[in-house]
Amino acid sequence: MSSNPSDFAEDIYADMAALAARFELRARMVADLSPHTHKAAHDAKLEIVLQKIRSQLPTAATEAEWKRLDLGRQVRNKLLHCELHQVARLVNAPAGTVKMLKFDGPATLESLVKGISTAGGLSGLSTKEAGIFGWMLEFGTSGGHRLVTGLFTDCLEILSRLANMMSTQEGDKP
Repeated sequence: MSSNPSDFAEDIYADMAALAARFELRARMVADLSPHTHKAAHDAKLEIVLQKIRSQLPTAATEAEWKRLDLGRQVRNKLLHCELHQVARLVNAPAGTVKMLKFDGPATLESLVKGISTAGGLSGLSTKEAGIFGWMLEFGTSGGHRLVTGLFTDCLEILSRLANMMSTQEGDKP
C-alpha cells in the first residue's frame, strides 16, 4: 500500500468510475440484445438507452428500480466529470470529517491555529472550491464511496435481470 495520499483518492475514484463504466456498458449491451432497442444502444446519451430498454420491458422492473437506474445514470455523468459535490448530493452522502483550511497570506503557526479553529466541512462547497482531492477524501471518510459503489452494484444487478428478460423475449419470437 502506498503512503502517497493521492493514491488513496485515486483508488476511491477508480473503484467508483470502474463501476460507472461497467454500468453504462451493461446498459448498452442489454439494449443491443433486441432489434427494437439495438439502435438506441449506440446513442450518445445513456438516458436514451435506458428509456428504450424501459419502453421494450416496461413491467420488467419496479418503478423504484427504474428510478435507481436513472439515478445511476445521473451519478455516472457527474462522477466522470469530477463534479463530486453533485455526486454527494445525488446519493445523499453524509458530511465527512474533511475540513478545509483557508489562509490569509503565508502559512504561519498563528494562521494555522486560526485556520483550524475556523475550518469548515466541504458540504456546501463545489468541487472547484474545495478541490478534487478534498472531495475524494470526503468520499473516503463519509461513506459516500460505499453509497456510490452500492448504487452501481444495484444497477448492474437490475440490468442483468433485464438482459435475461430481453434475451427470453427475443427468443420467444418466431
